[in-house]
Amino acid sequence: MTITLQNRTSPLAQTFRQLGPDAIAAIDQALANGQTRPIKTARVAWNSVRDNFAGILDLFDRSGVENPTVQIRNIVDNPQLTTMGKNQKIDVVMEALGIQVFDLSNEVQTTLDGIEATLRDASIPPKPMDADPTAVADAKSDVKMSLDPLGEADAQRRAVDLLRNALEQQDAVTAWLVCSPWLAQYFTARFPDGDMVGMQERLGQVLDARGDWAYSAPRQALAAVTARYAGNALRQALSLLPRILTAVRSTATF
Repeated sequence: MTITLQNRTSPLAQTFRQLGPDAIAAIDQALANGQTRPIKTARVAWNSVRDNFAGILDLFDRSGVENPTVQIRNIVDNPQLTTMGKNQKIDVVMEALGIQVFDLSNEVQTTLDGIEATLRDASIPPKPMDADPTAVADAKSDVKMSLDPLGEADAQRRAVDLLRNALEQQDAVTAWLVCSPWLAQYFTARFPDGDMVGMQERLGQVLDARGDWAYSAPRQALAAVTARYAGNALRQALSLLPRILTAVRSTATF
């Protein structure tokens, strides 16, 4: 019998072991040096992500009777058990392993979502604390009236101009609105295949041009954390876990 995770022959396990640690290292670097409060907050939360991911690897790597693959081998090699008895005991081991692995995986994903939200919120002008609902509704109406007649490219350029003008005129409500998820939802609804990433980058450039590091630092950290080789790769690695556990279970052949 071959225990795929124990001897690391499983391509899925190899991919997991490569994607995960590489992504962890990339995010470590992205959050290493920032001194703004949001990045410090993200860095504290990130420590739990690293610990929980290490916990997943530890579940697969521990030696001795606590190692699930060792337990499976002992069950398979037990001559006193029937095939049905072996399968039942293996199912118990795998269920316990799955609960532990997915608890840690869910913690990683939830915390990573929170880190991204913290950085995203800090990378745009905040909603004014005293924003009147009527003022917000009027700003939405004005923005829509300005963008509705335009195609995607012109609408994106207009949105950038709206942000630039709002910042110059200290119109805090419109500046927040143009950078908020509301505008992203507006563009996604009108242009489902549109270049939202490009527009967000251009809005960010307007903020950067003002030299306000309070916005720029979290935005740069967010770009690094959500990069293909960082946060996306970590999520991809976690998505392999159900198939890896299935592979472990399938190695118990009699």
